[in-house]
Amino acid sequence: MDAAPSLPKFEDFVVDTLLKGIKEARRLRAIIDEESEPYKSNYAAADMLQSLEEQTAAYLAAEPGCDDPIKQCIARCQLERGLVLLETDLTADGQKAVEQGLEHNWPATIPSYAILQQGSNALGGLWCGREEFDTSLRYLKAASDLYDKIKALSSSSGNTPADLSAVSANVAAETPELQNQLSRVWEEAFAADAEQVEQQYTTTLYYMAQVYGYAGDKLRSASYCAATLNRQLKEGALDVNDWVQNCLQLSGYFLDGNAFALSQYCCAAVELMLLQWHSKQQQQVSAAAPETSRLQQEQQQEPADGSVEVVNSSNGSTAREKDGQDPHQADRQQPDSTPAADASSRNQQQKNSAKARLQPALQCLDGDVAANVRLAFAKLHLYTLVASHDCYVEQRQVHYSFNSPSDVPEVLRFTALEDLPQLSDLPWGDDALAKAHPDALQLYQQALPWFKEALQYYKLEGWVTEHCHILFEMSNSYRCLAGFESDPHKRCVMHRNRAKLLQDLEGELSPTHYPGLSRSISLELGNIYREIGDIKAAAGRQPDKVAAAGLSAAKHYQLFLNSFKGDDGNLPDKVEPEMEQHFINAAFCLARVLQSSSGAHKDPRASAAAVEQAIYWLNTVVQYVNRNKVTCHQEEAQLAQEMAELLTEKLALTHGMQRQLASS
Repeated sequence: MDAAPSLPKFEDFVVDTLLKGIKEARRLRAIIDEESEPYKSNYAAADMLQSLEEQTAAYLAAEPGCDDPIKQCIARCQLERGLVLLETDLTADGQKAVEQGLEHNWPATIPSYAILQQGSNALGGLWCGREEFDTSLRYLKAASDLYDKIKALSSSSGNTPADLSAVSANVAAETPELQNQLSRVWEEAFAADAEQVEQQYTTTLYYMAQVYGYAGDKLRSASYCAATLNRQLKEGALDVNDWVQNCLQLSGYFLDGNAFALSQYCCAAVELMLLQWHSKQQQQVSAAAPETSRLQQEQQQEPADGSVEVVNSSNGSTAREKDGQDPHQADRQQPDSTPAADASSRNQQQKNSAKARLQPALQCLDGDVAANVRLAFAKLHLYTLVASHDCYVEQRQVHYSFNSPSDVPEVLRFTALEDLPQLSDLPWGDDALAKAHPDALQLYQQALPWFKEALQYYKLEGWVTEHCHILFEMSNSYRCLAGFESDPHKRCVMHRNRAKLLQDLEGELSPTHYPGLSRSISLELGNIYREIGDIKAAAGRQPDKVAAAGLSAAKHYQLFLNSFKGDDGNLPDKVEPEMEQHFINAAFCLARVLQSSSGAHKDPRASAAAVEQAIYWLNTVVQYVNRNKVTCHQEEAQLAQEMAELLTEKLALTHGMQRQLASS
C-alpha cells in the first residue's frame, strides 16, 4: 500500500523519524537540568513527542487500511509524552496524555504490556499523592494484572521480557510489511527488559502499601511494604536511606500490635543490610584509593570506639545521675555471680559489640535516618518493657497481633537476607516479656543509650516536638522499670530521674506554638510527683516528705489545668476531645493531692484553703462529666461526688471547732 504523495512511506517514517525521535526524547528525559530550569529537557522531550504524535496522525488519512498499527504508534507517543510530563509541574497534561494512551486497544504482547504497566503505575502514584486512594488502587491493580500477564506470556512462550521475538501478533495479516516494521521498532526502542518489568512491579507494591495504609488496612499495607523491601533487596536497586526508613516504619507497625518478634526481625534486617552495604562501600573505596580508605576507616573507628567504651563502662546502662545517686549501683557492686547472671552479661556484651559494629554504617546514613534507626532500636526495648509492666506489674492481659511464626504470611519474611534469624528462633507472646526486675533492667539498659544517641540529632533547637517525645519515652522507661523495683528509695530515685528530664522544659515552650507539648510536660510532672508521694506514703515515710511530693504534684497539675482557661480566666464548658480524659484525670488527681497534703500546712487557714480547693476540683469533675455526658467517666464522677461531700462535711466540722475554740 502506497503512502500519500506528500508523505514518505509509513515504514520509512517509523525507522527514520519515529524510532529516532523517541530515542532522543528518552535521552532528553534522562538529563538532570540546572535548578534554575529544572524541567528544560523534559519540556523539550514532550514537545518532540507531541510533534511525532501529530506526524503519525497524518498517516490515518494517507493509509486508511492501517488504522490499528498507526493508532498504536500514536498511543505510544501519548504514553511516552505523558510519562515525561508527569515528572514536571505539568502533571495535569501528563495525566491526560497517559490516560489517552491507555485507552488504545493494545496487542497482547510483552512490549505492549510493559509500557502499559509503566503508565498504570504512573497514574496510580499520581492519584495516591492526591489522596484519591480508590482511583489510585484501580490503576495499581491494573498494573499488577499487567505484570501477571507478562509473567504468564513469558512462561507460556519460553520468552522473557528481554526476549522480543514474540511481538505484535495481532497486527492485521494483510499488512505483513508494516507488521515487520513495527516489530523492529518494538525490539529497538519500546521493549522493557526483565529488570525494568520487575522494578515496575516493585513500584506497584510500594504504592499499594501506601494506599492500604491510608485506608486503614494495616496488615495488607505491611504485607505490601515487606514485599517491596524484599524485592528491592533482590534487585539491588534501592536507596539505602529510603529502604531503612521504610523498614523502620514496618517495625513500628509491628510494635503497635505488640508483635515484638516481628519488630525485632525488622530491626535485625536493618542492621544486617546496613552492615553488608557499608562493607561493600568500604571495599569500593579500598579498591579506588587504598590510602584514602585506610584514613577513613581510622577516622570512623574513633567515634565507634568511644561509643563502645561508654556503653561497656556501665554494662549498657545510663551514666550516673547528676545528684550522684544511681539506683542500680548496689546491683553492679555485688561480687557474687550466677550462671544466669553470667549469661545475661555475655548477652549484653554481644549486643554492645554488635552496636559498635553498626556505628560506622550509621554515620554514612542521612542524619535523620540514622537517628530514626537509633529510635527504632530504643523503642523495641522500651515497648517490650511497657508490655512487661502491663502484664506483670499492672496484671493486665497483653494482646498480640501475631501470636506465633505460623501467623506470619510468607510475604512478611525477608528471604533476600540469608543471615537473618529465623522467626521461629525469636521470642513470641509472653516469652518476649520481662517477668522480673533483672530482665526489666536489661530492657531499660538496652533502650536508654539508643534514646540518648537519638537526642544528639534531635536537639531541642530545631526539633522541639521530636526532642520532647524522646524525653517522654525515656521517662516512660524509668516509670516501667520502677514498677519492677521493690525498694521504695530506688523507685523514688527513678521517678525523680523522670522529673529531671522534663522540669527544665516546663514553662519554656510557647503555649501558643506548642500547646500540646506544654500541657503534656506539666501533666507528666504532676503524675511523677504524685507517684513519688504514693510510694513514700506506702513506705511509711515522714508525713512532711509525703506532703512535699503532693504539693509539687499539685503545682504541676494546676499549671496543666490552667492552660485550658480562656481570656476570662474560666475553664471551658468542654475541652478538646483528645484532651478530655487527661483533663478529668488531672482534676481528680489534683483534688486528691491537695486533700492528702492539706495537713502539712502549719497555718490552719492554709490547710482549710487546700481542702476547699480540693472540693472545687472534685465538683469540677462531677459537673464536667454530667454536663457533657461523658459516660466512660461516670464511676470517677460518682467517687468525686462522694469525696466532695465528705470533705465538705469535714470542713464544716473543722470550722465549727475553730469557732468554738475562738469563743471559749
